[in-house]
Amino acid sequence: MSRNKYNSIRETFSSEPFYADTLSVKATPPADLVLLNTDMATPFLFPATSGNLTALGQFNPNDQPRILEVGLFCNMADGLVYIDNPDDSTHGPAFALSLIQYDGGGVPIGGALDQFRFKVPELNQMFPVDYLCTGVQSRAVTASYLRLNVAASSTSMTFATISIDPAFAAKRIIFKPVMLIEHTFPMAL
Repeated sequence: MSRNKYNSIRETFSSEPFYADTLSVKATPPADLVLLNTDMATPFLFPATSGNLTALGQFNPNDQPRILEVGLFCNMADGLVYIDNPDDSTHGPAFALSLIQYDGGGVPIGGALDQFRFKVPELNQMFPVDYLCTGVQSRAVTASYLRLNVAASSTSMTFATISIDPAFAAKRIIFKPVMLIEHTFPMAL
């Protein structure tokens, strides 16, 4: 967590993995690895750098998170070769981020306040996006907290695994989203 001259908070957020399973479930090298959006979970984002893990990504209802950078990290990225067309938003690592409001019992209040889609051109790197979640201005004041959900928005991601040793087929492959977010208030408890 860092503060700048405007007293906003910049934190790196991550989540549980989108996908975490033995590589051989989807591909045994040198076969191509194809992940469908139905293979990937829809985890909440939570602060990876904050010491207050009890908040688990609960933004103050008066906050307006600004997404500064996004990335997708994978433990086997060095051996994966991206096959999908980089200009096609229906394939490859493309994701939707939704800002949802919740009541005190953890029940969503209505639909997404704001949605933002982004595509990650390479694994294990952060890319600037600078997106301000503006939908919070229309939210109900009864919200106890706001939370960001992230989900795959492409139909599939395809990677060549020819550079991965076949002995790694029994190892877990993990894909995990990471974001740098600027916000005003400390995470809600």
